[in-house]
Formats: sequence, structure tokens, C-alpha cells
Amino acid sequence: MAHPVVPPRPVHESVPGPEEDWELIQRGYASRDMDEKWDVFVEGEVAFMHRSWTGYGIFAVTFAPIDGDGWRIASAVVERDAERYGGTDDAYDCVTVSHRSSPPSPRVHHATRHPSAART
Repeated sequence: MAHPVVPPRPVHESVPGPEEDWELIQRGYASRDMDEKWDVFVEGEVAFMHRSWTGYGIFAVTFAPIDGDGWRIASAVVERDAERYGGTDDAYDCVTVSHRSSPPSPRVHHATRHPSAART
């Protein structure tokens, strides 16, 4: 079961990327085992990053198109409930958002639907 980000704290980061990267991000990512910490799914222009083993939403990243061919991170929020996510360093979370919002390598398993729908 996926749980939303509460209470959200804004994270400021804007990284441009090509259209091909956004297309890969939109496919999402479903973790295959406990060693993989993140499930990612996209609704509209928002990528939601949830902890795979708790279902807690940690990041919600909104993307926006840029002039020409590409996208950028328009805004992002991070979970700040210490019982759900122990992170308190905004600079670290900006790096995490930037890194986790990059497209996965071609070898990874992409989600085809919301990760909670895949679990029984």
C-alpha cells in the first residue's frame, strides 16, 4: 500500500534533461527485492518515489517541459515525518531527488502500473 508524503517540505532543484529521459522516467520502476529501496510511479507530470519496503511516499517531484526538447524538475517535496523518513538535510535530499529523478539504466525492470497494484 502506498502512503502519501506528509507533511511535505519543499526541495529546490532544477535539472534539465532531454525528452528521452522523461519518457523513461514515465515508465516508473518497481523494486524486485528488499535490496532495492525505491518504487517510482508517475501520474501526469509528477513522479512519486516511495520506499519499497514501507510504501511510504518520500518524494513527489513535478516535472515541466522546457523550451525546445526536454524537461526540468519544476518542484519537489520531501517527507519530514521522522517516523516515516529520517532525512533532515535539504541539500542531501536535493541530490537524492536529482539522482533518483534520472532515468534508469536500460537493464532495469520498469513498472507498468502503480507499485501497490502489483503487490498481493
